[in-house]
Amino acid sequence: MTEMRIMGSREQLAIVLKAVPEHLMPDGIKGGDTKIIFDSNNADEVENARRTFNELTQKGYSAFSVKRDGEKGKRLSEFDAEEEKMILTMPLKGG
Repeated sequence: MTEMRIMGSREQLAIVLKAVPEHLMPDGIKGGDTKIIFDSNNADEVENARRTFNELTQKGYSAFSVKRDGEKGKRLSEFDAEEEKMILTMPLKGG
């Protein structure tokens, strides 16, 4: 199983994910830390995670891989269903 975490408030995520069809919206968006866990062997689950990843990165989110054993990951420019864990963070606003 692969895990993709999305960081941001419920309101921010609702705005960013508004183009995602309701039936494909990740369950349990509470804000702060939303997880999408998918089986890389399940085409429907991978496509849902890919669609969400692409939607968020197009909106300016940064994506990073994280290894479960603590090994440093890398910045991701495209979705990879074989990554152990991915974290997406909101763009920082300057002020």
